[in-house]
Amino acid sequence: MEKTKLRVAIYYRTNHPNNMKLFINSVSNLSDNTLVFIDYASGVENRPALNKLLNLVQNKKIDVIITDSLTRFSRKTRSWNSFYTKFKSTT
Repeated sequence: MEKTKLRVAIYYRTNHPNNMKLFINSVSNLSDNTLVFIDYASGVENRPALNKLLNLVQNKKIDVIITDSLTRFSRKTRSWNSFYTKFKSTT
């Protein structure tokens, strides 16, 4: 029986260039089936990478999301609940 490969996405949001360099170095050896989404933003500004990721999640194209902290999505409970609801509705 053939194993199904998980479709993995990594999401990272930062507002500091040094953090971006560290992150890129840490994910440089990922497998080909891992998608990386990076937003260079602070707060709740428009985050195009997150929007692309959410679209893939809603269309069931992603099985797993990895992030270094839930605060990368949002630091506000209401916003985080909104993301969680979107993620959960695809299962």
